[in-house]
Amino acid sequence: MNVLAIKMLRRIFWVTLSLSMLNCSFSLCDNTNIYSVHSPNNRFVATVFQRGCGATTPTLSIVSIRTLSSEQDLDKVEDWIFSIKADSGVEAMWLSDDKLNISYVWQGDAPSRKKNIWKQVSILYQ
Repeated sequence: MNVLAIKMLRRIFWVTLSLSMLNCSFSLCDNTNIYSVHSPNNRFVATVFQRGCGATTPTLSIVSIRTLSSEQDLDKVEDWIFSIKADSGVEAMWLSDDKLNISYVWQGDAPSRKKNIWKQVSILYQ
């Protein structure tokens, strides 16, 4: 093989490796599941968990919702319905098949995420 062919193979190798690493699903953050609660009809699951991403970012308390038939993935941001800095006493409780109540203690920092609806589930706050 000539030098030009070796350089081209190296470039292809590094590009392929870089693209495959971008496609990997890994997180530098640590999720700690606090608890999960099922809706009365067992169609949905709300999960309260804490997420820490290192010393330079605050730990968050997060509530996510998923369907019971889907696999739990706490890194799936589109299922996060509520987030606030940790130690805010976050609690989730189903009021009915399609109504979830989230309570928390406001300690100066406003929630960074606060959805009022997720799919067909209404979310109430207190």
